[in-house]
Amino acid sequence: MTRQGDATYYDGHTAKPHKVRVDVQSEFVLVLGPDGDTLAAWPLADIRMIDAPVGLLRVRLEPDDGARLDVAEAMLAQTLMTSCPSIKNRGAIERADKVKIVGWSAAACISLVLLAIYGVPAIARGIVPAIPMVVDRQIGASVKSNIAAQLSRGRVCAPSAAADTAFKTLLDRLRAASNGRIVGDVTTILPSPVPNAFAMPGGHVVLLRGLIDKAETADEVAAVLAHEYGHVAHRHSMHKLVSEAGLYFLLGVVLGDFTGGTLIIAGSRAVLSAGYSRDAEREADAFAVELMHRAGGDPMALSTLLERITAGRSPGALSILSTHPLSEERTADVRAQLDALGPVDSPRALLTDAEWRELKRYCAETSPGS
Repeated sequence: MTRQGDATYYDGHTAKPHKVRVDVQSEFVLVLGPDGDTLAAWPLADIRMIDAPVGLLRVRLEPDDGARLDVAEAMLAQTLMTSCPSIKNRGAIERADKVKIVGWSAAACISLVLLAIYGVPAIARGIVPAIPMVVDRQIGASVKSNIAAQLSRGRVCAPSAAADTAFKTLLDRLRAASNGRIVGDVTTILPSPVPNAFAMPGGHVVLLRGLIDKAETADEVAAVLAHEYGHVAHRHSMHKLVSEAGLYFLLGVVLGDFTGGTLIIAGSRAVLSAGYSRDAEREADAFAVELMHRAGGDPMALSTLLERITAGRSPGALSILSTHPLSEERTADVRAQLDALGPVDSPRALLTDAEWRELKRYCAETSPGS
């Protein structure tokens, strides 16, 4: 093993390189000048390797005094690497460092996931009650515009005067039965064949034409609207939006990716994504059953409609079942509530047969959106 050879030495005082002779001894590396005089004696235990171009070994002392040694001779470099403890064990140290980095990264990812699953919803529950309703309405209007652009492809319904009157009559009867709990209602029908409906912050509700096509009675449409008004009354959409936006914010912190319109994008995804929590669905169902009971309509109309859509549902199709899944437990809860409420006192048709026929034709004609 070659223990002597030529190298380039920088003394740390000037940038001038010095051609030197290196002698690797048992405990020291001697740096010898042209005349054989000793310019430096470096203890092997204190020598550290630093970054250098390929084919060059560059070392310094610890603590760093600015001096460094560049060794280009391969055999001499190999001798130094096997003689200096810190260089010899560097691979193991680097592997240990990598294990630490991977471990801390995994811990950070797990913490982020736990925060997203448990922390963000808890934060949302505390934040939402403090958000003024005017903010709900502003965000809801923007989210509704974004969803309308996605689902109706620039088209809007162009109803006849009779169809528009029938729809307003249905809404007025639900409002009258709500005892003021339907606040800020802005309900829109979009010309989409998908059988679905969505509630947004601030009382904005979207009903898709496909759901009217699936409905067989005005009560079924009214029950869907009543259910969505339940989500609005309990501010479920705002809770979900804050949770979604909070997750986007966390991802933005981690990835360094903050883009304009994040809140609106998050809001649209929150509305269109699959479902509310079981508790939120239960609260909206309870609101709808009570509202339909007060209005004199069929409180079981929503379950009847969902069961019909279930029977004819194509795999993977976006429908009200995607966002409001039907379950035996949910149906049982509705029946239990009805047993507690008792029979409807004054059952009546929410729309006449003529009004229902007009509502069924509500989106028969469309026009380009503004």
